[in-house]
Amino acid sequence: MLCSNSNRIPLMWFVLRFHDVYNLHSLANQTKINEFLACPPFEMDAEQIAVLRGYYESGFNHTAELNVMPKQMVHHDILVFNLLINPQSREMSGVLDFDFAAMDIRIWELSICLNHLLQHEDQTLTKVELFLDEYRKYMRLTRAEIQWIPYIMQLYYVSLLSIYIGQHLAGRNIASYFHLMLKQLQIRREWMERKQHEFVELLYSKCL
Repeated sequence: MLCSNSNRIPLMWFVLRFHDVYNLHSLANQTKINEFLACPPFEMDAEQIAVLRGYYESGFNHTAELNVMPKQMVHHDILVFNLLINPQSREMSGVLDFDFAAMDIRIWELSICLNHLLQHEDQTLTKVELFLDEYRKYMRLTRAEIQWIPYIMQLYYVSLLSIYIGQHLAGRNIASYFHLMLKQLQIRREWMERKQHEFVELLYSKCL
């Protein structure tokens, strides 16, 4: 429990299981997501739909296993756009956008950061290694957590798609955002097919 300094009103952090893909938006439950994939409101090919169905099924099946992983406060959106960085000194002074901040399994934070890092450079693991050198100063992970990271990095885009489906059902035009996340999922999936072994070995060497 946290208390504000001004009025001492207690604030309870809530739990958000970002891997619980059918419970991330109040309108996007399992039935509604299945209906969306059965009859998409915009163009999606059969292969994309089949891939998404596979991720949704696996996410649902792995929820209980992931729920027992170590937890911490997770921002869920630590992207460079949400960091306050002094352009002269290049020092970070703050973080913005805590809309999704909640208790969750702690590997979400690292997985999301790594996804964002790889969007800018995915041909080598040099920048990932530099990032992990700093990360290890503050956090070490278990072997089980490391084994889940490649999957969580892919599931991240599916979680975002669940939220967008909920927003669509609420009346928002989500087509461009949906296709962007679908493309990012495809890129990360293909990247893991090529790099997962090397990537996981690097995680073991830096995060255990």
